[in-house]
Amino acid sequence: MKKTVAGILACILPAIVVSYGLGDYFGWWDQVSGRSIAGRGAARLASGKGYPDMYIYQEELEFPPLKRIIDQHSVNPQLIARRAASQEPTLITCTPIRRDKTTLPKGWPDFFFVPSSSPVLYVYGDSRASTFNSNQVIWVGTLADLPRWIDASRNSERFWVSTIILGIMGILVAILQFERRGTPQQRPERDS
Repeated sequence: MKKTVAGILACILPAIVVSYGLGDYFGWWDQVSGRSIAGRGAARLASGKGYPDMYIYQEELEFPPLKRIIDQHSVNPQLIARRAASQEPTLITCTPIRRDKTTLPKGWPDFFFVPSSSPVLYVYGDSRASTFNSNQVIWVGTLADLPRWIDASRNSERFWVSTIILGIMGILVAILQFERRGTPQQRPERDS
């Protein structure tokens, strides 16, 4: 039985390493985990296009994975308290700075400047209202935090898969191989 298990593990281990490596290289795990969609959401917030591009509502594709990344990494005590109270945001947005039209040449389009230090906000309650009161809005991070948090999620996954899971499987294969062969005292003598 141990010989069979050791043989199966010895075959599965390289297959897992190759499939995880290929998936990581081609971005498959980012697709599966939602990190690529969260990245698109972060890019929308940083776009500078204003409403509606910089407003990600809860029914939009980017909302759940971006919210998951923010919830895992934000350290704002208000966010932690609202999560503990099972309050869910209905909108993720940021605060751009509108460029003064008087400084632009005539005929140029209006645009927003969105620095990486712009706060990312959760809006609770009726997020489709034209204005929000201060108890509906909380700061959860900055635009610069979002790509860093997405990378941290990716690095955490790499650690758990490559170091922990594959390391433990490698140790199991070594132990089973060692037990199968036996210690030098247990090996039978060979006739010369």
